[in-house]
Amino acid sequence: MTGTLDTTPIDAALAAAIRRYVEAQRRSVATAPRRLERVMLLRRLGLDDAMLGQALAATDASRLSEPLRVLIGERVAVELRRLSRQARGGDSRYDINRHIAVRRLANWLEGAPDTAEDAADRRTGGRVLNARFARCRKGAAAGRRRSA
Repeated sequence: MTGTLDTTPIDAALAAAIRRYVEAQRRSVATAPRRLERVMLLRRLGLDDAMLGQALAATDASRLSEPLRVLIGERVAVELRRLSRQARGGDSRYDINRHIAVRRLANWLEGAPDTAEDAADRRTGGRVLNARFARCRKGAAAGRRRSA
């Protein structure tokens, strides 16, 4: 009885399971920081444990109860106004990362999709921007020389 053991089906099933696991891990890693960010912001906005549990259980803001959505919306609006005042006034307590996080929470409340992709991936590269601004500076400097 000399036979060969064919492991092709097992290998294919194992490869598919690995791909599913890796994709689930990627989704988890992508959503975990946003979830933690939302928990910390809602805590700082004064939500108690019961309200926080309801807010985190909702996958989108439309699933929140109306009183809770209004309460969070009012507090987020006040926080955005405060952060905007600090930014305009050049306050040393201003934190741009907090402002971005609060703006994300406001977008979530307004029904915008909560994307896990990083906004930096969609921006124009630094070298391209530097070259663009260098051309603008050269043009402005040449204009000043002509008018002088």
